[in-house]
Amino acid sequence: MKKKISLIFLSALVLISCTNEPTKKVKTVTPNGDYKTGTTTTTNTERGNREKITLENTVFKKLGLPLPYNTFGAAIPYLVPVNDNHKEKFKVFEEYNENRALKYFKDLSVRGHGDNSPYWRWKTRIKKSDLYSKAANRLVAIYRNNPRNVLTLVNGEWQQVPIKNVGTVQDIIVAARGESGIITHMLVITSNGKYLIAKEFNVRKLLATNNALYGSKGEEGVYNSKPVIANVTSLPSAYLALEDEGGYINIYGGGFGHGVGMSQFAAGTLTKNGESYKNVLKRYYTDIKLSTVESVLGKDKEIKVGITTNGSLEHGRLTIFSSENKVQIYNDDFDITVGENERVDVRNTSGTTTITLENGKTYKTKNPLNFYAKGEYLTLSPVRKGHTSSPKYRGIITIIPRSSSLRVINTLDIEKYLLQVVPSEMPKSFGVEALKVQAVAARTYAVSDILKGKYAQDGFHIKDTVESQVYNNQVENEEATRAIEETEGEIMTYDNMPIDAKYFSTSSGFTSHASNVW
Repeated sequence: MKKKISLIFLSALVLISCTNEPTKKVKTVTPNGDYKTGTTTTTNTERGNREKITLENTVFKKLGLPLPYNTFGAAIPYLVPVNDNHKEKFKVFEEYNENRALKYFKDLSVRGHGDNSPYWRWKTRIKKSDLYSKAANRLVAIYRNNPRNVLTLVNGEWQQVPIKNVGTVQDIIVAARGESGIITHMLVITSNGKYLIAKEFNVRKLLATNNALYGSKGEEGVYNSKPVIANVTSLPSAYLALEDEGGYINIYGGGFGHGVGMSQFAAGTLTKNGESYKNVLKRYYTDIKLSTVESVLGKDKEIKVGITTNGSLEHGRLTIFSSENKVQIYNDDFDITVGENERVDVRNTSGTTTITLENGKTYKTKNPLNFYAKGEYLTLSPVRKGHTSSPKYRGIITIIPRSSSLRVINTLDIEKYLLQVVPSEMPKSFGVEALKVQAVAARTYAVSDILKGKYAQDGFHIKDTVESQVYNNQVENEEATRAIEETEGEIMTYDNMPIDAKYFSTSSGFTSHASNVW
């Protein structure tokens, strides 16, 4: 049966099983607006306040500076701070006290869920003069990339104005933290004025040392002699404090990632200590309900993934083949089949996709072109992933010619998609129960991205990188497959909508409000 794709919407068809089930079209990739919000109730888990963090107990009050009110994101009721510490409470950060914050992050005796991560506690060091010099240039660069997150003090107000030269940096100060300790604002004082940098990812860039970073697991009580990062181009998290010592700035911190939602290392330790995957999910996603993919998407359970190589969506010349089965190559212009292990050369020729078979025959098209293995896998080369430069993919591979490159989109069933997501996001050593947590979170994340239509203009639902969630970066394994199968179809919903199931690697002891990060 010939399987066609709409050239208008770039819609690929569902994976055809070896049982020759009828074909189904993929849900159109269109934006779906914002999600609903609702009220929440408290649980036994120690959580932070569900409201946005105020800026009263901060450096702004101390220095008599105006408060910035336009740098917080929207509050998300199911993404609120959770305490992962065994002993410490939120009161550690209930007032602006950088000495107390420094003490917390320097304390290697602090224990908590996920403290088996090498990033539970970490430190790095840089000459003050070097940091100040780098910060002057970085402040300008951060403004160019995220102008709304860099404010300048003008006539007694924080304003978004063009920044070209900030002069010489004189001081860098933690201006404000969320109640969980994450830095929300950094104040940079220069010879030209005062500047405010908001958002944790900008803080991590601003303070990068370009030197080694050393980590410490909770049970070790010392920093490892071998650095976990040799060259810090972005700090692991914005859970940190600064120490001025003899012409150097010591940076002490904890955690890895944005700090919102589920901590993967914490999920690993909690489940190994007997917690069920459902309890772990309800711990990190407040007042959610477990539902099904079908309840949201109906029978259209396909997902379209933008495939990258070295982080880029744009590909050069490709080779496509199946080592197990024949391959069908088709669109509105032609429909051909090549044999098992027959390599097909694919290139962009002046905006036209040209394929060349092993027998020398060539075919050209300006329309999206689809590859389907009449079995399980298609191999793409060269496409660089963590485990290979020739990864295999299930489902349909769609090639779209660009001006001078090729765009690659993989269409497949969500459950099969997860088979190559879960192993890439969580190691099998965490155990099946933790992998179930990851499977449900990843499935929910995928469904929410289908509805959001974030990449609708690009013709797919989700990317295969950390910008979405990592896909096919590691080989599949039995533990992850079992976790996916035993949670088949399960997603998390809030107010009858799939949640934005954020997750990250390592907690510092607390997770954060989503509004403090985005």
